[in-house]
Order: sequence, then C-alpha cells, then structure tokens
Amino acid sequence: MRRRPVLPINCVLLAAISLLLVLAACADSSATAPTGTVTVISPTAPQPVVAIRLTPFLLPTVTPAPPPTPMPAITIQPPGMRTGIEEVDTIIGVVLGRDIDALRKLVRYTTTRCTTASGLGGPPKCGPDETEGTRVEAFPILGSEGAFVRRKSIAQALQFRVVGLYAVYRVPENAYQEEYWPAGKYGIVFVQKDGSPLTVLSDHGGIVRIVYHMDGSSPATVIKRDAGELILPPIAPTPER
Repeated sequence: MRRRPVLPINCVLLAAISLLLVLAACADSSATAPTGTVTVISPTAPQPVVAIRLTPFLLPTVTPAPPPTPMPAITIQPPGMRTGIEEVDTIIGVVLGRDIDALRKLVRYTTTRCTTASGLGGPPKCGPDETEGTRVEAFPILGSEGAFVRRKSIAQALQFRVVGLYAVYRVPENAYQEEYWPAGKYGIVFVQKDGSPLTVLSDHGGIVRIVYHMDGSSPATVIKRDAGELILPPIAPTPER
C-alpha cells in the first residue's frame, strides 16, 4: 500500500495564514467604507498646534456721575440785625447767645388736658400717675413727629445750636392751632449748623412752640409756606460773578 505524502507542518501553517488573509480581505471589501478621514496620532508623536482666534476684551463703558447739585446759598442776617419789636428781639438775642437759662425762662407752657389714648397726634399723653383728662403743663415741639415736653425735661429740648437769624414773619390768621397746639403771633426762623431751618414761634414775649424742620425744607421754603407778613425779610444771596 502506497502512503500519501505528508506535507511539512510549516507548509500547513503558511496555507492557513494565507487563507485567513484572503477571508479578511473579502470581508473588508464587502463592508461600507466610512466617510471622512481618521487620523491616528501616536501617543509619542508631538501634538499639532491649534490656532486660536482671540476676541479683544472691551472694558465696559463707565458713564461719569453727574456733579452734585449745589445747595442754594443761605444768607443769614448780620449779627446785630433786629426787628425793632422788643419781645421778638429779646428772643433773638437769647437764642443767638445760646443762654439756656434765659431761654428756659422764655418758654410758655400750654395747660391742657392729657389723654391716655395711644397713637400719634392729639393732646399730651398722660403720665403714669395721671388719669384721662388731667390738666397738665406741656411745651409743644414739632420734629419728625409732634411731641410735648414737660417742665422737668425742658432743658434737654433747648439744646439746639443755630448759626444765625434768617427771617421773621407774622403768623397768618388761618394757621392751624389748638388749645394744646398754639400757633403763636411771630415766627422767628433761624439757620442751624447743617443749613436746616428752625422756627421759634412766640406770643406775648414768650416762646410757645419750636419747629425742627426735619422734612428737608430749606429756610426759603419755610418762609414761602408758613409766613404771613414779613417783618424781617431774608437777605437775597449775592449772585456769583
């Protein structure tokens, strides 16, 4: 019996590898080729430099703040200026002289019935030992709110400081008043250090009410709003050249 020739093992391996390569090539040729180009970069290869277009950075436009509106000039009366009305001129001298003791003697208290009602406005509030309707002495002061100062606390209420006299007027007849809120006969307008006005209302030689104008009113506004006949008009500011 004849034996079949046996191929060397190397030949068998080469034939198998060749067959696999042919099959792989057929599979690749039947597949759909991907679109575009894929670039494989070796990890060790230098990375390409990418050009970046920089957008210029623009600083925001800052509009300069407008200059502050200058406050209107306030011209006070000369130090020795007076009205010629003795009872008014006495008060002016005491206020400008900052004599607290003399000022206390000029205060005229309102005698009226107190109330236990809460809330703003109305007559003076009753003290802890006072019942509704008790007649009490109180001095009215108008600031941000109306208040009534008792005799024992009056010195603290008179610690204002003024830099000069602005104007003097007669209180108009239709000015608001109550038994506990006298209108006075004369209005004496002073200028405080911060430029705000302070009005001292007087009658029969005494001070019956003080008004701290805390609403932002200027001295000129107070005269325009509150004054009747002007006894000592404001001095007009000197125009700037």
